[in-house]
Amino acid sequence: MAKGSTRKRKQSSQRTPQVVWGLVLVLLALILVGGLAGGAGVGGGLIADGAYGLLGMGSVMLPLALGTAGIFLIRNKRFEASVREIISGSIGMLSLLTIL
Repeated sequence: MAKGSTRKRKQSSQRTPQVVWGLVLVLLALILVGGLAGGAGVGGGLIADGAYGLLGMGSVMLPLALGTAGIFLIRNKRFEASVREIISGSIGMLSLLTIL
């Protein structure tokens, strides 16, 4: 029984930084959404202005990407995609950005 509890504790301690980074990404996504909407105060406005300066209208998609990455980290899921899916997703995102 002692081996099982030690193994479980070891897995839990290895997963903790991953969960913390996931929560940081989700929090940053929420602050960015608030900054883009104008309701996150001075800090959110600075983050939103910086994202807009770097990405232009693509900064609208940044909270979605950060939130998704944070949720994947928290849930401990791997994002596995084939090369074809990555290329088609990238082309789709670029075409959506040209519309914006």
